[in-house]
Formats: sequence, structure tokens, C-alpha cells
Amino acid sequence: MKKFYRTKEEMVQDLQGEKKEAEQNYATTVEQAKKSRKKLIIKVISIIAIVVIFIKVCFGTIHIMSPFIYKQNRLYQAYINDELINVEVFDHYHLPIIPYLVSFDAINAQSYDYDGGHLQYEVKEDDDKILLDIISYKCMADDYQVQLSCNAAKKNLRKVEATDVKYTHLYIRRNDRNLTVVYDGPMVQDITKYVQEEETYFIRVIAEYKHVTSSITFHLEKK
Repeated sequence: MKKFYRTKEEMVQDLQGEKKEAEQNYATTVEQAKKSRKKLIIKVISIIAIVVIFIKVCFGTIHIMSPFIYKQNRLYQAYINDELINVEVFDHYHLPIIPYLVSFDAINAQSYDYDGGHLQYEVKEDDDKILLDIISYKCMADDYQVQLSCNAAKKNLRKVEATDVKYTHLYIRRNDRNLTVVYDGPMVQDITKYVQEEETYFIRVIAEYKHVTSSITFHLEKK
């Protein structure tokens, strides 16, 4: 029903009241929409979290294996009392797609038989200490701009010492009848007290950098 006003002031006052009411209604609608959106986001996040936890508990991390080998592997050199030892290296590259849930993996296995390297270190009578050192290198192209695969068959690689590698674990096993483990813990350089009996020992060092975990293995013998 059309409303009649006696004066212009009444019309303006009425319009201002309607405007204020409309603004209040709009503000109320916006606030309700925000609350509804917030509740929806919380529900979605909760459902996703439940699904992720369920998958993690039931299946652990899902590893998607690449059909290709890891091609930016490092070259490792192991020394015992400054003598170079031939080593076998197994690289496991794992790139998280969804952290702690889905990982894209690739592997690379190499045997490094160095010129002048020993198949295994033989402990000498005058060895007061048995010291273990590991050095890691990046293999680069001639211009030092492109990193190449450290292929054992390639002899003319330009090696650049890597400073981002952390040696996190050391495992020493005596190759006796019981395969006795004499050390299994953090990396140490002095392994003298773990190599006491006359026996052959299997040694494994775990190295880590970026998304790669490397297992470096070799042997020593005490006669």
C-alpha cells in the first residue's frame, strides 16, 4: 500500500529508517554466511584429517616406485686409517607428495671399485686406532653447471666435495657364526673398541641429504 507523507522531512526520515534496517539485515546475513562457511570448512578439514589418519594407521606411507633409477646420486669414498676401501652404495630417493602419507621413490645401487682401493681393510699389528672417514662428492659436467650420475664406469668425472651430507648411523657386525652385532648407533669415527676379536666385520654407514638416504657398506678384517 502506497504511503503518503505530509512533508518532505517525513519521507526522508522514513527512507533513512528503511536504509538503516536494510543495512542491519545485510550485516546479519553476511555474519551468518561467515559462520556457516567456517562450520563447513571445519567439517571438511575434520573429515580429511580422519581419512588421512585412517590411511596412515592402516597402510603407513604409500610409496610410489619410479621405473627409473635415481640419477643424481653421490659418490662416496670410505677410508680406514687413510686407506681407501671399495664400497657398495644403495640410494633411496623419497620425495613426499603428501607428507607422511604418499611418497614418490626411486633407487640406485652402485659398486665403487677404486683404482688402488682395497676390497676390505686388514687391521695391522701397529694400528693403535682404527679410524673411519667417509667423504661424499657430487659428480659434475666439465662446466660445473650440470650434476651427472656418479656412474662407476665413468672415469673422467669432475668431483666436487658435498657439504650437505650427514652421516647419521653406523652399524658394525662381526661375521662369526652368530653374526654378532658389536655396534648399532650414531656415527662415530673411532671404531677401535668394536673391532677387538680376530674376525671379518661388516660395516654399514647411513648417509642422508635432501630427500635421499644412502646405505654405504664395506668390510674389514682383523687377523
